[in-house]
Amino acid sequence: MEEDDAPQLVWEQVDAVGELPPARSGHSFTALGNTAYLFGGLSKSRPPAPNNDLYLMTMSTASYVWSRVKHVHGEPPSPRWDHTATLFNGNQFLVFGGRVSRTNQNNETWILDVMGEKWVCLFGTKPYQVGDNPRYKIPHVFPDTPAPRAGHTAANVKNCVYVFGGFGGFGYTREEMNDLFMFDARKEVGDKQWHAVVAEGSPPTPRSGHSCTVVGESKLFIFGGWNKSRQFNDLNIYDAETNRWSNPTCNFGPPRWNHSSVAVESIPDAKMFVFGGTVGNPSSNDALESDYSNDLLVLDTGPAKQWKMPTVGGPTPAPRASSHLAFDAKGSRLMFFGGWANHWLDDMYVCMSVNVCWPC
Repeated sequence: MEEDDAPQLVWEQVDAVGELPPARSGHSFTALGNTAYLFGGLSKSRPPAPNNDLYLMTMSTASYVWSRVKHVHGEPPSPRWDHTATLFNGNQFLVFGGRVSRTNQNNETWILDVMGEKWVCLFGTKPYQVGDNPRYKIPHVFPDTPAPRAGHTAANVKNCVYVFGGFGGFGYTREEMNDLFMFDARKEVGDKQWHAVVAEGSPPTPRSGHSCTVVGESKLFIFGGWNKSRQFNDLNIYDAETNRWSNPTCNFGPPRWNHSSVAVESIPDAKMFVFGGTVGNPSSNDALESDYSNDLLVLDTGPAKQWKMPTVGGPTPAPRASSHLAFDAKGSRLMFFGGWANHWLDDMYVCMSVNVCWPC
């Protein structure tokens, strides 16, 4: 680990305006051009409950405006949290899985078309309709559809969305997984399908609460996570071009789970940013011996796989887990909203990545 004296990154707390989302955790938060979409989460209410809210944030250089998206055609997904929402085809989101109650997960696959302003349910507990004829409905049982799960990750490689791990199963099952599935989003709606991926090499230990981000054109970098017997601080890489797992020896820091990560283009190699999460005791496998973190870690994804904890200035975000780090490529901004730290949070922070990724 390297530490620098001068701040390389500076947090800024955002004073957003408009229809602000209520405090929540376990939501998805995905950047698209000069906008970002927030969906679902477990919200602060009495009693606490999941929701299926959809919010749009419009950004400029110094302004952030929230609005609740209310006029979307089609029935929306049921309320959920710890799901994934993955951008593909430039203007569509693949929403998969999540928790619908304390004891149940689902394996519904939804598409949010932001240009067409509509929801479409493909697979899961509900059938979907092809065309305008209600008689032509496709049943929800498809080969290779992933089992119900939450706490998984999803990432887009050339419009193929890869889902890894998580916890769940059918019925009231709750087991950690290390399976890998690919959703081929290149095909038309009626032809899109899931495919189980059988890769070479050693897959990661079954886990949930890990992070996953795409590095380069084909590699998934999976970091941390936990299961019922241990927590992790390891890095595992899946290469979609070679269909092979690799397990570099570059563990870093204490075990970490329910954090998030993004990869940012840089020279000569991309940088992976990891924020927050729950941090365990390195000398204990007891998840109860843990605390929330507001660390911002950086991994140089080049051959050396070197970790760094840069000095960070500005108002420091409160430690938290179950938030979601997003990257605004147009503005070179890391950003997140909300999260959980024994209470729900509704704040938003941004951090410019230029000084780390494109130093002068």
